[in-house]
Amino acid sequence: MISVVVITGNRCALLQKCLAGLNAQQPIQPDEIIVVDQNSTDGTQAWLAEASRKNPRIHVLTTPDPSANGKRNRGAALAHSDLIAFLDDDAVPDPDWCHALIKAFENPEPAIVTGAVHPLTPGFPQTLRQSPRPRLWKPGFINKLLVWRCGVSANMAVRRSVFSQLGGFDPEVGLGSPLGGCGDEVDLFLRFLRAGYSIYYTPHAIVRHHQSSHPNDRRRRAHSYYFGIAAVVRRKFTRDPAALAMIPLRLVHSAGMAGAELFRGQSLEAEARMIEFRATLQGWRAGACRQRSS
Repeated sequence: MISVVVITGNRCALLQKCLAGLNAQQPIQPDEIIVVDQNSTDGTQAWLAEASRKNPRIHVLTTPDPSANGKRNRGAALAHSDLIAFLDDDAVPDPDWCHALIKAFENPEPAIVTGAVHPLTPGFPQTLRQSPRPRLWKPGFINKLLVWRCGVSANMAVRRSVFSQLGGFDPEVGLGSPLGGCGDEVDLFLRFLRAGYSIYYTPHAIVRHHQSSHPNDRRRRAHSYYFGIAAVVRRKFTRDPAALAMIPLRLVHSAGMAGAELFRGQSLEAEARMIEFRATLQGWRAGACRQRSS
C-alpha cells in the first residue's frame, strides 16, 4: 500500500536509526523501503548491502546526484505502491507512522499528506512542524500565503499518480541544487495547490528529527530554510500573487517579532528572527539572479 523513499549521504549512524524505525512499523509495514545513497564513503554502502540482503523489502540506489529533490525523484521512480512516503535519513518514524499516513489517505481529497516533526532528543527546542490539530489545505489564496505551514519533506506522502502527473520534485531547487537552500517542499506544495489539489496535515503521523545542539548549526538551518523559500518563490512564482505575498508577509513578521523580542530583552530570540529576515532577502535576490540567467 505504501512505499518509503529515504535519501542519504555519509550519515550511516543516523540512517541505521531511521531504517530501524521503518522496520518496526506496526500494524502496517511499508511494502518497500527505497534508499537513495549519494555515493557515501563512511561505510553506508557496505551496511546497506548487508541490510538489503537480510531484508528483501530494502532496495538501494546509488547516485552521484547532489540534488535532494533529484534523489527523491529517483527513488519515487522505483516505487510500486499507490502511495509514496518521503523520510529524511536523520528522522526516526514512530511505530504507527505508515498506518497514520495510510489512514489519512482514506479521505479521497488530499493528494499530499504531511505529519508532525518532533525533536529526536527530549529537551531540544522545537524547530519544525508540531501543530496538534489536523488541517486540510485547499487550493486558494489564503492557503498559498501560508504554504510553509503545510508540512516538511522530512515527513510527507503523496499519491503516486498525481506526483507523476505534476513531474515530482523540482531538482533545480532545494538542497544540492544550483539555487540552494532548503524549503524543497514549498515548490511542490505550491504546484499541487495551483493544480487544484489539496494537502492534509495529520498530527498522528510523527517522526523524530535529529537536531544539533550547537547554536551555529541551528542558525545555518534557519538561514537555509528561509533563504530557500524566498529563492523558490522569486525564481518560479513571480506571476502568482499569493506566492509573491508570502515574501513581504515573512519580512514583516520576522522584523516585528525581532522588535518584540528585543523589547522583552530576549536577545537570542531576536537574533533568530533577524536571521529569518536576512535569509529571506538574500534568497529573494538569489532567485531573481537565477531567473534572469535562465
